[in-house]
Amino acid sequence: MNVPRSWLVTSFVLSLISLAGPHAAAQSPSKDEREESLADFLRQAREYRVKLADRPPAEFHDRPLIRFTKVLSEVDDAAMFVWLSNGRPVVVETMLVQRTLGLYHEFQSLALEPLQAERGGKTVWKPRQAGIAFAPVPDCDRPADSAARRFTQMKSLAERFRAQAVKGPPFYAEGSVYHLRLLPQPMLRYRDSQQPERDGALFAFCQDTDPEALLLIESRLRDGQPGWEFAFAPMTGWPVQAFHRDEPIWSVERQHPAKDPELTYFVAGPYPLLEK
Repeated sequence: MNVPRSWLVTSFVLSLISLAGPHAAAQSPSKDEREESLADFLRQAREYRVKLADRPPAEFHDRPLIRFTKVLSEVDDAAMFVWLSNGRPVVVETMLVQRTLGLYHEFQSLALEPLQAERGGKTVWKPRQAGIAFAPVPDCDRPADSAARRFTQMKSLAERFRAQAVKGPPFYAEGSVYHLRLLPQPMLRYRDSQQPERDGALFAFCQDTDPEALLLIESRLRDGQPGWEFAFAPMTGWPVQAFHRDEPIWSVERQHPAKDPELTYFVAGPYPLLEK
């Protein structure tokens, strides 16, 4: 797996800074280095082919949902991408460079059915179940008639939720609880082309700027009646719990290091950072 020379240079510089002590100034990658890194992320992400049963391959969206770094766990660069089927998200993948270990490909299924991902003609990830399950949002109004008003509703509903992660070594003290921050704007607004009543948005709960839990808010029909529903998915191998107005409504146990390709959350790598 070839990784741009710029990552090696940046990682070397940051390693020297860490040896210099916690008060040493960090050197940010240059614009050219970031563009080179993103180009390589895109090249590798495009190598995956995501398929769902009885559907055409999912469409890769080549604009990152978010780009971030993370000092606490020595993530020097990362970008999250999404695959869509009939207009709604079915897979998210984060490409991330961890300074001392290498390059990881982190996947989470957002599909309502099993799927598989191929790379180089070989199946590399095949979750044995759906990635998410929707449930009604408690005590809320019905979806509004206009798209603009529904978008306002989605953001208001997302603010009712909160999420936290519990982490441990090597980068965190054992049992550390991190209250995750909801980004004020969704990473993605979407609509199912086959079922237009499914109007939704994908929100992120972050540690710093790293998405650790994903929240989908979607208008859906249940028993023939339209209503707002939610679904959570992890974007970390640490235990995560979510709350709606302080009531626990979702949780996932520790999955780290998440190397099982039958899991809906899966991490491939690390791949070595090799000089081109």
